[in-house]
Amino acid sequence: ASSPPWSSLLWQFRTTAREPPYEGSEPVFSPPAVCASSGRVTFGCMDGRLYTLSAAGALLWTFDAGGPIFSAPCLGLVRPPAAAAISARAVAAVADASVERVWFTSQQGQIFCLRAADGALAWRQPAEVHGHSSPAVDTAAGQGVRGPGASVMDLPHTTSVVCVGAVDGHVHVFSSADGRPLATRMLPGAVFSSPAVCASRILIGCRDDKLYCLEMSEVLQPTRQRVGSRIDDSSAARNLPEAAADDGTDDAEDAGIDPRKLAALRKLLGR
Repeated sequence: ASSPPWSSLLWQFRTTAREPPYEGSEPVFSPPAVCASSGRVTFGCMDGRLYTLSAAGALLWTFDAGGPIFSAPCLGLVRPPAAAAISARAVAAVADASVERVWFTSQQGQIFCLRAADGALAWRQPAEVHGHSSPAVDTAAGQGVRGPGASVMDLPHTTSVVCVGAVDGHVHVFSSADGRPLATRMLPGAVFSSPAVCASRILIGCRDDKLYCLEMSEVLQPTRQRVGSRIDDSSAARNLPEAAADDGTDDAEDAGIDPRKLAALRKLLGR
């Protein structure tokens, strides 16, 4: 006896038609991202457009990025400017006022930030990404409201920085709200891997066959690790600046990092 289908088709969506002599629609290689609150579905396409559909599959908006999109879009709420300590009720009010954004990259070599509601461009930055590395934001930094002295840095699912890797070996960190470059780090090989961000740390793979753990608040000084084990690569370490001191200012200057960018990054991370 034949087994029943594992699921039912609820809807399907066709992208733009391919140019002759090709038939059918432009292919979709970009993994979709789904908004948990609204059910909106956002994905990129080979036609260079980012699409957002309703939960029922109806087209809501498109954005032309000028080049094919292979990477997965990243959704998140833009974190408002941090205050030292505010009430839990105020934190909830700020969360309601937060703006949902979508970040993505294209083969054009840029990272884009759009308003998730209507696809309006918030900012764009050149990053030599060429659509391979998907952006990641620091949503894991927010752990929910913790008592009467809660800070807006404790807002769940909000973000202050966005990170992306580039095929030229750079790892870039931008302000998620306005796209200001906050930090960059060159790795020994091309970066096709998508980063994972947790609090102030970035985990990302490199074409030198290693996984890197980067500390954003300490001028992105990497701790090199093979998967499952620590390594001591002193020959490669000589090509990397030493970790900054606790205050970070003097060592940041020695490492060629703009202290103002480091200060801005630490302020966004609440450190």
